[in-house]
Amino acid sequence: MLNAPLPKAAEHGILDALRQIGYGDSLVDRDVRFNFVGSFSPYLEPASLVAFWAQPFDQLTSAIGVRSLAPAEHAAQHVAALGKYLWAPYSIVARPDYCEIWETLPANGVREPILLENSVSYGELASRLEIRRDDFRPERVRERKLRWRQMSLYEMAKEPNAFFEWAFCPTRDQLRRLLNKMLQQGLHDHLDTQVKVQRLRWLLRFTGVHIAWDKGWLPCRSRNSASELVSAASQYPVPLQSIPESYELAENFIDTIGASVDLGIADGGLLSQILQTNGLIEDLRREWKLYPTPPDIAWQMVATIPMEAVPEDKRLIWDGTCGTGTLMVVSMERLRQLSQRDSKEPGQLTYNLRGNDRQPLLADLSRMALDTALGKLEGPNWEISTSDVLGFTSDSFSQRPSIIVGNPPFEAKGPRADLAIHVIERYIEILQPGGMLAVVLPRSILGATGRYAIDLREKVIRDFEIYELWELPQGFAPNVSSEAAIICGRKRYPHEVRRSAVVWKLFEPHRRTPPLTDVVSSPDVWLQSKHKAIESPLMLRLRGRFQDFRVLSDVVSRKRITEGIRTGAEGSIDILTEEEEGACPFLRGRTNMVPFYIPWHQRPRWIRYDSPRLDAPRRKYEFAFKQRKVLIARWSTGGSPWAGQAAVDEQGLYPSDDFISISPEPMLSCELVAGLFNSALINCWLRLSNPSRTIRVGECASTPFPKTWPEQESQKLQRLAEELSFLHRKLAEKQGDAKTLFQELEAKTLDLDEAVYDVYRIPEELRAEVGAYLSKHNKSRPGFDKALVKERGFEFREAIKVFTDEDSRTMGMLLETRKQRQLTQAEAEELDNLLARWERAQILWSTAALSKERPEWVKSLASSSTEGGSL
Repeated sequence: MLNAPLPKAAEHGILDALRQIGYGDSLVDRDVRFNFVGSFSPYLEPASLVAFWAQPFDQLTSAIGVRSLAPAEHAAQHVAALGKYLWAPYSIVARPDYCEIWETLPANGVREPILLENSVSYGELASRLEIRRDDFRPERVRERKLRWRQMSLYEMAKEPNAFFEWAFCPTRDQLRRLLNKMLQQGLHDHLDTQVKVQRLRWLLRFTGVHIAWDKGWLPCRSRNSASELVSAASQYPVPLQSIPESYELAENFIDTIGASVDLGIADGGLLSQILQTNGLIEDLRREWKLYPTPPDIAWQMVATIPMEAVPEDKRLIWDGTCGTGTLMVVSMERLRQLSQRDSKEPGQLTYNLRGNDRQPLLADLSRMALDTALGKLEGPNWEISTSDVLGFTSDSFSQRPSIIVGNPPFEAKGPRADLAIHVIERYIEILQPGGMLAVVLPRSILGATGRYAIDLREKVIRDFEIYELWELPQGFAPNVSSEAAIICGRKRYPHEVRRSAVVWKLFEPHRRTPPLTDVVSSPDVWLQSKHKAIESPLMLRLRGRFQDFRVLSDVVSRKRITEGIRTGAEGSIDILTEEEEGACPFLRGRTNMVPFYIPWHQRPRWIRYDSPRLDAPRRKYEFAFKQRKVLIARWSTGGSPWAGQAAVDEQGLYPSDDFISISPEPMLSCELVAGLFNSALINCWLRLSNPSRTIRVGECASTPFPKTWPEQESQKLQRLAEELSFLHRKLAEKQGDAKTLFQELEAKTLDLDEAVYDVYRIPEELRAEVGAYLSKHNKSRPGFDKALVKERGFEFREAIKVFTDEDSRTMGMLLETRKQRQLTQAEAEELDNLLARWERAQILWSTAALSKERPEWVKSLASSSTEGGSL
């Protein structure tokens, strides 16, 4: 149900909250129409309520839009419409029992709306908005929107969406293009790397000085004077000796930017965005391993940290690899919000917030970004060092950090541990007990089998209360080809008892929809596995379903499962495009196959298999290569959840090491094995087992396999595999109508998925979870142009439901009744449900900051649990 009517209780709660931050009844209008584009869309239905900062009520004066939605309805497109067409910087999405707070026109350079707070009860809404008063109050919204209005042709022609389309986006993008052009002109390809770094540092300093001039923070006699620009840049943000070409660079800067360009509207994210796009040459980006955290991810990371739990005088935040300063800027904004909530001046921010980056250029950039966000010049006062992060120890600080945030560089070469592992280990050592950690790391570290990765995981699980763990797919940030994860948690005190819940979130690349949210009920289960792998809730549920299953190697001899031939550099000359005597048919490259079909004849290759130049010919498996077998492409497209694709080889092809070869015994048909490895269930299992882009032989051999396989189901799966092979062959050879063939392929492929689910006895809800996981990555299924999975109408939890005072009172009464052994069956089920919800919500009550919001009954339960008691 779209655009649900606004419940009375929700309306009263929202109006009371708006009054508290300055929006009286005279500044609120109901059922505000903003569909100026002349077409119907459910996202352009009138807003339930809109708060304005002044009269008359129009797009310029809109401040906070309110949209009422049903519980299952995604909010992202609705709030985007409120921002784009109503120009409301903030939005409240009203659900029947709770609401969400959104920033619909983010000031930090993000195009998409940002979810600021989720699952806020209407009773809490006033206090949550009060915390954000400095941003939400009418005066601040007025200042913000008038500044944007000055940038546009809005007065010239009041076109629909003129503010957003003509001012907000184009001006920000134009500034970015101008600054990128300026940087590219100053950095020539023939220059030495060190000279490029020096030039880049001065050009960024010129930009920072220009921003300070236009904001009125530094005096300026002439914007067209190269000498004045160089003089100012040699002192800001910290003193720096000029270089011979600094005046030439200053003249080019003035020619490009010009005195007429006003950088006074720049925010703390502008300089960072330049380097995230094309402002930093690629060789420097690779050398520095500089891939800044996207602003929306940074905001969500820092919002996850319960900074309220740390006394204000002990809130010492440190970023050991601060880069362009994105996380530091967001942390500063969070500190300011907390200071304002406590009715205190921000003060001491330069003491509370510290950073480090081994590149002086990036330290400069962080200082300038912090000044721009703070609204005044503090350049040299920011404590940002330029040392190697691995050189820090707990003794390097007079006061150890109580909060550490970071996005360390990723680098893994050969058998060496990823650089991020060493950085995070150093963070763990430095962080004081009770301190908070929010850090980005490669997704592969969660399951890697190397010794360093295992040691790190064990240390994190044993020493930290992990509040949340996020999965970020490939493409979550510009120029980033790898997947990432984020761990947010608190370092335990000695002898502290571990809690029993971790929130797990899976984001899509562009984060246009809320993440899939789930809960790991007991992190101890991670310690029980051989490699201490940190597995997702979905993987744990699948593993639970398969615990009594056999594995593939129980029915197919391990001698019949192998990687293909690795030719090596020298052996590549033994790959032939024309057949010669003694050569064997050779299959290379995963692009030379589709699910169920190998079109080898389209690009035939042969190999001199007896050549001594081959690096790993796998000669003891030659008998298997000659047989009828299943070949599995072991390399997946970067970021794709579809781990591989399989086909039956009828031609006795010798495969390259791009493939895994499986030669089943006669009791198990090749078609059945190929059907399994092309199914949604097994692809999901392999991807969760190993998030890297390659399937390993051991993972194939360990694929779950049912103990019993009824003849009817076996025949059905084999028949579907044969039909899919026939259809793929017809499509590849262009026999018949392509559209009709695709429709048949889609239908048969979905039938195959259901047949495999049936064999593995997978319940409907778990099937829906597998499908949602595979489709969330926005990657096509092999052989198709979309993530083909069956739609089941199942909605994942977007947030953990709030555990209310009423819930805790009910749970208390039921617990007392249970003690007296008087529970009915219905009451027992209700108690089980409440206990499960309380366990999940327990993470929200783990800090002193939230203790005052906890009901007394829950306080006593939490304290008994902390002491090792059990409900």
